[in-house]
Amino acid sequence: MMSEAKLVSSGLIPSKPEATSSCSIPASSITGDSEDNKSSSTEGPDSPDQSSSASPIPPSMMIPSSPLHTSTDFQPLYSVRFTDHITKNGDIIKYRLNVRRIKDLTIITIDREYGDFEYLHHALSTTSGNIEGICLPPLPLKPSTDPHSAEARAKKQVGSGNRVLRGDDFARDCSLLEKYLYMALSHPLLGTNAFLKEFLENSEPPLRAKIKKGLFQSVLHNLDYRKCLAGPDLDETFQKERDWLQKYTTNIKKTCETYHQLINCRLRLANQLSNLSHIASVSVGEKRNIGINGDINRLTSKFSVCLIDDSTVIESLIASEDITLGVYLDLYSNYTDSVNDMMMKRTTLMIEYDNASKALTKAKLSKIGAAKVAKDTLENRYSDCSHLAKTELKRFHQRRITEMKEAIVFYAEGQVKAAREASGGLKKAMERLKLEFHAVPVVEKEDQV
Repeated sequence: MMSEAKLVSSGLIPSKPEATSSCSIPASSITGDSEDNKSSSTEGPDSPDQSSSASPIPPSMMIPSSPLHTSTDFQPLYSVRFTDHITKNGDIIKYRLNVRRIKDLTIITIDREYGDFEYLHHALSTTSGNIEGICLPPLPLKPSTDPHSAEARAKKQVGSGNRVLRGDDFARDCSLLEKYLYMALSHPLLGTNAFLKEFLENSEPPLRAKIKKGLFQSVLHNLDYRKCLAGPDLDETFQKERDWLQKYTTNIKKTCETYHQLINCRLRLANQLSNLSHIASVSVGEKRNIGINGDINRLTSKFSVCLIDDSTVIESLIASEDITLGVYLDLYSNYTDSVNDMMMKRTTLMIEYDNASKALTKAKLSKIGAAKVAKDTLENRYSDCSHLAKTELKRFHQRRITEMKEAIVFYAEGQVKAAREASGGLKKAMERLKLEFHAVPVVEKEDQV
C-alpha cells in the first residue's frame, strides 16, 4: 500500500522558504524554479496537509544544515533540499530531493531511498584518494519501517505496557540525511567525488550492490582500534587529540543516551495524560446530565480537555527537543566514530612506519635498498595522512562548537515556546473551570427556589 507523508524540511544552504506542490513530479532535470519543485518549508504544523508523522516544528526551530561559509572555505558545487514528497511502499521509503547545481542554477529532481545513500557512503569511502586521512561524514542509521521494529521502538519510548505505535518520524530522518549530504558536499575532497556527482545529477538511482557487514569484520575492527590505543603516539599533538577524543566519545554517547531517556519519559507522561483524559471524559451515574451527576460530569469533561491540551503541549516540546538538540547529539555521537576511524588509520600507518624504520636499521647490506624503499613509502603515506588528519580535526572542532551553539539556541527557543503554550493553555483551562464552578451554585439556588 503506497502512502505519502508531508514534513517540514530545512535547507542545506539557508534560503528563503518556498512553497511546494505535493503532486507527483517525474524525476528529471529542469532549469529555473518551478512551482512543482519547491520545498514546502513554509507549511506549518497547523497546515491541513501536514501529516501527523511529520514534525510540528517550523523551519526556524530546526538546526540549519549548513553553517555560514567564509571566503576561504571550499564552496559546495551543489545544494540539496528534501521536499515534503515522501512515499512509503512496504519497508522502502523514497525521498524526493531538489538538487541545485550552483554554477548554472539548474535544478534536478531525484528520488532516492536509504539503500542509495548506503551505496554512496560505500563509494565515497573507497574512491576518495587519500582515504587514510579523511574523516567521512557519518551515515545515519536506517529508519525502522517494519512492524516488529516499530513495536520495539514504541516499547522503548512509551513502555512495554502500552500498545500505542508512534508514526514514522520522516522529518528527523530527512534532517539527518540532509546533514550527511551537506557534510559530504562541503568537504574539499569528497565534494568533488565523481560518484557524488553521479548520485546527485542522474535521475535514475545508482545500481545497488549488496554491502557486506560481517560480525567478524566488526570484531577485527574493534581489536585493531584497541591495539592502536595501546601505544603512545609519536606526535604529542595527536596524542592529546587521542586522549581528548576518547573522553569526548564516551561523554557524547552517554549524553545522547540520557537525553533520549528524558524524551522517552516525556512521551510516557504525554501518553498517560491522554489515557487519563479518556477516562475523565466518561460520564458517571444514571442521570448523567442533571443534579450532582451532571455537575460532576461537566467538571470532569472540562478536566479531560485540560489534560488533552497539556498532553499536546508536551508532545510539541518533545518534537522541539528531538529535532534540535536530539539531532545534534545523534549526529556527533556517530561523528566521533568516523573521527576515531580516521585516527586509527593514521595510528596504524604510524606503527607500520616505525616498524619499517627499525627494520631498516637492522637490515642486512643486501636488503637495505628494499628496506629503504619500504620505509620511504610508508613515511610519505604517514606524513600525508598526518597533514590531512590535522585539517580534518580542525574542521571537526570548528563544526562541533558552531553547531553546538546553534543547537542550544534552538533548544532554548523551543523551551520558551512550549512554556508560553503551556502557560496560555493553563490560563484558558482555569477560566473554563472557573465558569463551571460559578455555574454550579446558581443551579442549586434555582432548584431551592
